Amino acid sequence: MKNQACKPPKKGHRLFNPLTDQTIVTITVGQGNEAKAFLVAREHLISASDYFANAFNGIFREAADKKISLADVESKTFGIFIQWLQGRTLLDGNGKEYDAVKDKAMDPDSGKKIIELLNMYVFGDEYDVPQFRRDVIDTFIDYQEKYPSLPGCDTISQAYERLPASSPMLQFLVDSWAFSPIGEGITNSGHETLPRRFLVDTMLRLLITGNGSMENINPYMQRCDYHEHNKIKKEE
Repeated sequence: MKNQACKPPKKGHRLFNPLTDQTIVTITVGQGNEAKAFLVAREHLISASDYFANAFNGIFREAADKKISLADVESKTFGIFIQWLQGRTLLDGNGKEYDAVKDKAMDPDSGKKIIELLNMYVFGDEYDVPQFRRDVIDTFIDYQEKYPSLPGCDTISQAYERLPASSPMLQFLVDSWAFSPIGEGITNSGHETLPRRFLVDTMLRLLITGNGSMENINPYMQRCDYHEHNKIKKEE
């Protein structure tokens, strides 16, 4: 995929065109006292996600009621998604732009932003929002490139627990560790808490690239490799 043009996904950012459908739907996220309802333009949602398109355009009850509940989604994550949907720009939970240059690796907020980005990527994967996933992983890569110590073992474990084996995010985590000096010590003590599959995948990646130039797998230079072009090709 090295020389492949980075084509946008079939469902990308919402269009700037005025709404042709004024229908508003209610998305309730979280559970119990933590539950929060969001009112969203249906046309915006279905323009970005096949999941919501199927839910609100089909024969399901959600289409008739114009309501859906996402109990496993945090209100903060969904709020960031709505900001992105409406503004076509990825902002953090405080409504500010992500800036890997200004943020510091040892700043607690930087670690929190890595978790925040992972939560958003998981949301984009589960609810099928391809452009959101792409914007999130590009930002995630910015932070990883600036601060190789991020993400930590806990973040990697969460990623492997919550994402499918074919996820580009998991592939990036493997590639970035294999590319960095950290990867060379993957078998050392202190990495026992990492997922076994991650350890195996990273060691295999190191073996495969051991006789070649590491520049060939530089994940920061090959971002299109994590943009799901194969899936886009099938859709087209």
